[in-house]
Amino acid sequence: MGWDSVGNGLQRLWHGGLVLRSAEPILDRRGVFRGRAGKSRNLRRAYLFLASSSPEPLTVEGVRFVPYSDELQVDSRGHQGAESKVQIIRSFLEEHGDRAFYSKQVYEALKDRGIKKPDIMSSIRLLERRGIVYVRGYQTGEKVTPFKYGYLITRVDSSKPREAALREAVDRTTAALEGDFAISPIISRIHIIKDQIIASSHLRGLMSYQQIVEKLECTEGEADQAITRALQLYPDLREVKIFNRWRYYYHTSLLEEDLKAALAMQENYIRVTKGRANRSRRESPIRLSIRWLPSLRAPTASLPGHIQRAH
Repeated sequence: MGWDSVGNGLQRLWHGGLVLRSAEPILDRRGVFRGRAGKSRNLRRAYLFLASSSPEPLTVEGVRFVPYSDELQVDSRGHQGAESKVQIIRSFLEEHGDRAFYSKQVYEALKDRGIKKPDIMSSIRLLERRGIVYVRGYQTGEKVTPFKYGYLITRVDSSKPREAALREAVDRTTAALEGDFAISPIISRIHIIKDQIIASSHLRGLMSYQQIVEKLECTEGEADQAITRALQLYPDLREVKIFNRWRYYYHTSLLEEDLKAALAMQENYIRVTKGRANRSRRESPIRLSIRWLPSLRAPTASLPGHIQRAH
């Protein structure tokens, strides 16, 4: 039998009044070698049990054994009747189930109840593994990193179908991001980019990179940063390069045939406009050379006759 099976069996026997349990636990410090990570030390708690037909407390070799009582029942942390930090955070999210919070906001709301900063995400990750909360961060390629004020957190309504509950949770985090529209320049630019691309796709067209820069009224570096984040936050926004150089953007709601038509139109536009510009640059030195030819020939008139004829 495993350690957990033995412990659960003894607990049931104690609940049934067939054995007595020590009033105080025995604390055992254990060290586990974890290779390069070094040696970790954990404090384990265990109880002694004594088979007895009498429901009265007994003392054996200085250890006091007592029968089962609700007042002696403890949770997995060894706490009696105290609400755990995970329960406090879960209750807070359930009480405000229609909102999403940054982890920093959760800490500010619960710090007076003994919650510390490291407690927030460790508890949230535990609730996330249980499917109780949804956590959203800033996606950077293969990793997910927190936003400026931490990860966005909201509960998942267990009374609804899982897919519908997750969709609502995502919508709440999106609404929280939109709430930062006025306080964060980067968020403001991201929403402008999203709105412009959606509007352009609704008109069956593409949004060029230069148009985005003009709409944002910022530097190209700031525009590049906002575009990158917008594409990461909203996967339904896509980028396409024409002639592997000019960048255009569209929304996935744009039908495939409309996308092909828009691409063909932009390709033709680039051929006409950029081709004309290239021809102008190639022709300008020729015009200059023609303009200078008379001045180059003028001195030959004053040269000696035999040199002119040889020329």
